[in-house]
Order: sequence, then C-alpha cells, then structure tokens
Amino acid sequence: MSEAVQIAIIGAVGALLTGVLVELIRTRRAQNRTNEQLGGVLGQVSPNSGKSLHDAVTRIEGDVGEMRRQLGKHGERLAKVETRLSDHLQRS
Repeated sequence: MSEAVQIAIIGAVGALLTGVLVELIRTRRAQNRTNEQLGGVLGQVSPNSGKSLHDAVTRIEGDVGEMRRQLGKHGERLAKVETRLSDHLQRS
C-alpha cells in the first residue's frame, strides 16, 4: 500500500472519529438540556413545601372539598327553613 493511500485512510478514519466525537458531544449537551427541563417539570409536579403546582392543586382540592361540605350544610338548613315556612303558611 502506498504512502498516499495510507495517509488518505488515516485522514478518513480521523474525519470519521471527529464526526463521531462531535455527535457524541451534541447528544450529551441535548441530554443535559433535557435533564434540566425534566428537573423543572418534576419540581412542579412533586410536593415541595407549598411552592409547586402539585401543592397548589392539593390546596385547591382541599378548599373545594370544604366548600362542598359547607354548601351541603347550607342546603340542609335551607331545606329545613323551607319546610318550616311551608308548614307555617299552610297553618295560616
């Protein structure tokens, strides 16, 4: 094999290895960006002392549950008032 062919092969292998290395670096950087973004998302959907989206939804869910209980109590009281009023009006 001539020296020129050997140099061409070495240059081609070097170029191929450089391409592979560049692609590995790009892939690693893209993976790091993805990991950072995923960390931000996980921070919002995991409880973290009241500052996450998860915690806000949990608070809202509790508030809505309490409002339902109160509304139920008011409904019961209103039904009793309506019954008493109806009875009173029928007696009059």
